[in-house]
Amino acid sequence: MSLRVVVVEDETLTRIDLIEILKENGYDVVGEATDGIEAVEICKKLQPDIVLLDIKIPYISGLKVANILKEDGFKGCIIILTAYNIAEYIQEASNTIVMGYILKPIDEPIFLERLKLIYKNYKLYNDLKKEVEETKKKL
Repeated sequence: MSLRVVVVEDETLTRIDLIEILKENGYDVVGEATDGIEAVEICKKLQPDIVLLDIKIPYISGLKVANILKEDGFKGCIIILTAYNIAEYIQEASNTIVMGYILKPIDEPIFLERLKLIYKNYKLYNDLKKEVEETKKKL
């Protein structure tokens, strides 16, 4: 079963490129959004495995979208896409459920490598979290 992905990117060409790269590499792109409002709605409805979320999108920023999804109990892996390598964004992202970030412009081999690594870490984190919860129940 391939991973279900939602792409949130307001730049049309970048969004199209991302979707093409993902599909060519076995990912199931189940939705796309161009702004924060659409992003929240589509992620709540589709519950994808991965959300690729641009940090600077109209109406609601990517980080605010991540916070809204966190408050609603979203369980998917959120990965920020950004052209900004600024410490404040990284710090703010670390206070959400964001599992990692990928810098733009997108370089396909680097993008795919980072995507796989971030998702692998996300799965490990969730597995450890489940083990801790199960251990607490036994005590």
